[in-house]
Amino acid sequence: MASTRLNEGHRGALRALAIRVVDCPEETKAEDRAYKRAAPLVAKVVLKQYPEAEMKVLSKYDLTRRDACINLQLTAGGVEQFKFRDGEEAVVANTEYSCRHRIYSTDERTTEAVTAWRQCFDAKEAAIKRKLADYTAFIASATTFEQVLEIWPEAEEIAPRIRKNLPVALSEETVAAITADSNRRMKSEHRKAT
Repeated sequence: MASTRLNEGHRGALRALAIRVVDCPEETKAEDRAYKRAAPLVAKVVLKQYPEAEMKVLSKYDLTRRDACINLQLTAGGVEQFKFRDGEEAVVANTEYSCRHRIYSTDERTTEAVTAWRQCFDAKEAAIKRKLADYTAFIASATTFEQVLEIWPEAEEIAPRIRKNLPVALSEETVAAITADSNRRMKSEHRKAT
């Protein structure tokens, strides 16, 4: 079978696949553990300001909303943003202030848990970023889809999208013929100009 040369669209599809599948299991496990420790403590801080019973009443009148990002005033100083995962958001009163304008005071235990989660979260993001940089460099250097498959067999998942274009098989003779034809025209144009 002829090789399928990669164009920028193919490379974009490969980068999108990498973004979707690249993971860092060790860092993800550490972040999950830290999240599970911090999330209930952060929820408790929010519930102090927005008690569940009151939010139920307000929700009947569409006066509540779900916030995924919670800004916490740490006991050691500074503000840290905690991000709830989908479906775990905190229910708060619906005011004109978005989550970035609300800051909740926290205790030492919550501060420690959120700080540990942030460190794990940042470590996971950095590890994924490093891996994606490797994938991006590899995708940029490959010339054919088959070269990609030799090193990254998982890319077969998007083969139908990449191979829907006609494969390009350029022999040395074809390349030489095109080069010679182009050179001939350029010489002819040069002669006309002089």
